[in-house]
Formats: sequence, structure tokens, C-alpha cells
Amino acid sequence: MFHFLSCGIVKAGYDYLAEENWIGTVDVETSLVGDGSNFFCLKIKGDSMSPLIIEDDIVVIKKQDDFETGDIVVAIVNGNEATIKKGRKNENSILLQPFNPNYEPLIFTYDEMKTIPVTIVGIVRQLKREF
Repeated sequence: MFHFLSCGIVKAGYDYLAEENWIGTVDVETSLVGDGSNFFCLKIKGDSMSPLIIEDDIVVIKKQDDFETGDIVVAIVNGNEATIKKGRKNENSILLQPFNPNYEPLIFTYDEMKTIPVTIVGIVRQLKREF
């Protein structure tokens, strides 16, 4: 059984405006997303998460505003810049780490997360790739 989720675009890099970039729907197994109300999909643009996640991959995101260290997260920076990175946190800050060594990590204190702002919107639950 499948459920259709809305799908947009997210930059695997920096400086990408998180506008309404709706590109259609993706069918995802109901066993993963239930009724789909807490999930959405994003199509990857850019190469900061290569080689694990590459351009045109589709990721299924569970909506949530927090993460555990090691999760791959979708964050909105400055209220309009979307990015996908591996998240790490400690008592003072979070680090959003690209897999591609050509990109620098983003580091934000918890105070900066409020003032910039930086918002976690979800974590990757599945990768879908077409060949």
C-alpha cells in the first residue's frame, strides 16, 4: 500500500531560498509514513551531501523540530534558506555537517538559532533514487 506525499526541492549546499518549490507527489510505503500527515518529500539539488545523497535524489522527511546527533536534518536558516545536512549537537551548539569535504560545516549556538533564526523542520527517514 502506498501513500502520496507532496514533494518540493531542498539544496544540498548553501544559500538556497526555501520558497514554495512544489514539484509534485511521490508515492511512499504506508508502512513508513502511516497516513502521511507527518511527512513530506524533498528533491535534492546540489552536491554537499555527496556521495551518500546526490542531486535529484528524493528524501522522505519526518516533520519534527528536533533531532538526535547523527540524524540527517532539513534546516531553514535566516527564515528562507533551506539546507540538508548531518546534524550534531552538544550542550552549547549544533553543527550541520555536509558529507562532501569541499563544503564547510555550519555551526550555530542555541542563542544564534533563535536570533538568526535556524529552524529544524525534519529528519530524513528514507532515500529514494531513480536510475
